[in-house]
Amino acid sequence: MAFTRTCALPDIELSGANGARVNPSDFAGHELIVLFCPNKLLDATQELTEFNALSDALAFNDAYMIAICDPKAGSPASRVTLASDPEGFAWNLLAECLSQQERAEADKGAVFLMGRGGCLKRSWHGAGHAQSVRQALGERM
Repeated sequence: MAFTRTCALPDIELSGANGARVNPSDFAGHELIVLFCPNKLLDATQELTEFNALSDALAFNDAYMIAICDPKAGSPASRVTLASDPEGFAWNLLAECLSQQERAEADKGAVFLMGRGGCLKRSWHGAGHAQSVRQALGERM
C-alpha cells in the first residue's frame, strides 16, 4: 500500500561503498528512490537485481537510487549507490512515513520515492516493488 505522508529527505551520513559517505539530502533536486533491504530479507540480491533493471528509467527521469542493504547483495547500476545503515538511523527517520504496523516490520524492508523537492511522493512496504516504482517515476505529480 502506498502512503503520501509529508516526509523529507533525511540529512544523515551513511557508509557507502569503498568507505565513501552518502547523504540522501545530497540528491535534492532529483527524484530519489531509497530502498531498504535489511540483511534479514532473504531476497536482497534479487531485490537489488530488479531495481538495477530500472537504470534506464532512472536516467530518463534524472533520478537516483540509494540501496541500503548488505554490500554483498550485488553490483549496483550507474545511478544506484549502495549504502549501509547498521545503527538504523536512516530507517528511523524514513519509517515515520509508514504506518505503525509497517514500522514494526522493518525486517521486511521498504521503498521510498522522494520528489525533486525532497518530499516523499510514495512509499511501499516490503519487497517486490520495482515495477510500481518504475510506473511512479513516469507519473507527473
